[in-house]
Amino acid sequence: MTARTKDALFALIRNELNHEPLPNAFSLTEVDVREIIQLAKEHDILQLVFDAISRNSLMSKQDALYQSLRNRCAGVVARVMRLEYEQAEITKILETVEIPFVFLKGSMIRTIYAQSWMRTSCDIDILVHEEHLNTAIAALTSNLGYTKRDDIRSDHDISLFSQSGVHLELHYTIAEAMEQLDPMLLQVWDYVEPLENSAFGYQLTTEYFVFYHIAHMAKHVMHGGCGIRPFLDLWVLKNHFNLDTTEENRFIKICGLSKFSNASFGLVEHWMENRPADQTEKDLENFILTGGCYGSLENRVTAQQELRGGRVKYLLSRIFLPYKEIKTLYPILKRYRGLLPFAEVHRWWKLIIQGRVVRLKAEMRIRETDAMGQDESADTLMSRLGLVN
Repeated sequence: MTARTKDALFALIRNELNHEPLPNAFSLTEVDVREIIQLAKEHDILQLVFDAISRNSLMSKQDALYQSLRNRCAGVVARVMRLEYEQAEITKILETVEIPFVFLKGSMIRTIYAQSWMRTSCDIDILVHEEHLNTAIAALTSNLGYTKRDDIRSDHDISLFSQSGVHLELHYTIAEAMEQLDPMLLQVWDYVEPLENSAFGYQLTTEYFVFYHIAHMAKHVMHGGCGIRPFLDLWVLKNHFNLDTTEENRFIKICGLSKFSNASFGLVEHWMENRPADQTEKDLENFILTGGCYGSLENRVTAQQELRGGRVKYLLSRIFLPYKEIKTLYPILKRYRGLLPFAEVHRWWKLIIQGRVVRLKAEMRIRETDAMGQDESADTLMSRLGLVN
C-alpha cells in the first residue's frame, strides 16, 4: 500500500462521513481505484468508499469495474437490511417471552451512523442473563427457526443461525478471559438503561458503551488487528455523543486502557481531521492497515510474542494452551479441571490429524530472526499502547 493510496482512501472516507470536500484537483487513475478498492474490501468498508467515488463521479458508470462494484455494494445493503429484519424479529420474540436483553457491537453502533448501510457486520450480538439463555434459545429456535451450532465453541456466547443464514451470537457474558478487562466487563448489567418503547430491551450507558467498544478493539489488537472499521466507529461515537477525548473515561482508566484509548482516538483524529500523528499512532496505523478487517497471522504472532514474554514463552503457550483458552474447546474442564492433561493430549492429536501442525510451524517462522535478536527492553508497540502487563 502506497502513501498515495492511503491518503486517497481517507480523503474519500472523510468526504463520505464528514461531508468534507475532496482536495482540489483530486483524481484517481485506474491503478489508484483498484488499490483503494482492494484495501476497502480487506477492511469491509467498500460501500463507504464506493459511494464517495460514485457521488463525485470519479469513475465512468459504463466501466465494467463500476458495474461490478455497484452490484457488490447492493449486496452489502441487502445484507444489512437482512440483519435489521432479523434483529427486529428477535426483539419481538425476546419481548414476548419477557427476557431482558442488550444489543451489542455493530447491532447498536449501526444505529448512530447517518445511514445503517454505512456500518456492516457479519452477525447480530445480543446479551442476555445466563439464567435466561436456554429459554431464549428455545424461543428463537421454535418461533423463528434458528438452529444451534455446537461446533462453534466460545466461553461467552452460543451461535445460532437463521434460515436465511444470519449468524446470531447470543452472549451470556461479555467477559473475554482477560484479567485486565474482565472485572469491569462482568459488571455490564450495572451500566444499562431501558430502550425507548421497549419493556425488556436495554442499551449500554454512554460512558460504558465507549469503554466496551475500546476494550473490544484492544482485545482484537492483541490478537492481530481489528481493521479500519472500529476506528470509524470510534469517530462516529465521538461525534454522536460529543465526547471530549481529553476527559478520562473512568472505566477505561480502571482497566488500564488509557494509553490505548489515547492512541486510538489520536489515530482516528489523524485520519478524519488530518491531525499530525505521533510515532505510536503511526506504528499503530501500520499495524491496523496491514492486518485487514480481522488482523493477520503475522500481526497476531508479533503481538502475542510480546504479550506472552517472548518467542519461547509464546511457543510454549501454543503447545500447552492456557486453561482460560482450552476450557473453551473443552467445556468439561470448567467442572473437572483435573482432566486438563487429557484435554491437551487430545488437542495435540487433533492438530496432527487436521494437519494444523504445519500452521504452528509457520507461526514459529514468522519474524524468527527478529525475535532471536530482539532486545527485551525495546520500546515495542504493545507496551507503548499499555497492553503489556
